[in-house]
Amino acid sequence: MHMTTNFVELINSILKKSRNLLISVLVKSKFLKCNAWFNNRGREAIARFASGQVYTQVLNKAIEVVRRKAKAHIALEFH
Repeated sequence: MHMTTNFVELINSILKKSRNLLISVLVKSKFLKCNAWFNNRGREAIARFASGQVYTQVLNKAIEVVRRKAKAHIALEFH
């Protein structure tokens, strides 16, 4: 349900500015937008890998938060 709602909201936000366009113009404009987005993301990923980074900054921050929390945990052995 949650994923479906987000997907519908995503499609609505994509189509919001294009409501009165012909279908062919709508499809072409959305294709060009998606193509530009994928190209930009691809360049970012290539640059990130070239610099030695494996993950995005957002994911690196999330991993660091989890590592800090994990250091505070104490493992107890029960017999």
